[in-house]
Amino acid sequence: MPIEEISANDMVWTLGDAFRPVRWISSRIVPKRLLEQNEKLRPIIFGAGSLGHGLPASELSVSPQHRMLVRSKTVEHAFGVDEVLIAASRLLALPNVRRATPAEPVEYFHILFDHHEIIKANGALSESMHTGAETRKAIPPAQWNELITLFPDLAEQSIARQVKSGKSVEHLLQRLQKNGRDLYVT
Repeated sequence: MPIEEISANDMVWTLGDAFRPVRWISSRIVPKRLLEQNEKLRPIIFGAGSLGHGLPASELSVSPQHRMLVRSKTVEHAFGVDEVLIAASRLLALPNVRRATPAEPVEYFHILFDHHEIIKANGALSESMHTGAETRKAIPPAQWNELITLFPDLAEQSIARQVKSGKSVEHLLQRLQKNGRDLYVT
């Protein structure tokens, strides 16, 4: 179901085959003028199959800091775990992944559960909103206070998978490309 059609209390599939209720969903429109001034606010576009094995199934647009779940033997060798979350902006080195040049304003959606979850986005595994420090900075204080009043457990939300960034991700991508491997293996 397109994220634009999801509402609070809808049941959404999460990794582990559990359906969880959406606690809060919101969107924010970023004006074209702001996107032109700040490239780091522009969406990252994953072409169909850019993560490997036909994932995502169709083009997927996410915010630059939105994290995608990646899984492969190479990930396991690099990090000692078979799955990690990596920000979309860190995956720009992959073939068929690019930063958008929007001709119009962009609307970003945020979906929140009781816990940080892994959900499907056009078939690819991706994170739900995480209520960590960065998110708290992005949500207006009145809205954050309302969320915490309604859902106090959100203040202490733990992350669903390890997050990787920086040089370790660069090395991982170089290794994958050198060996002709996909980033996501089912």
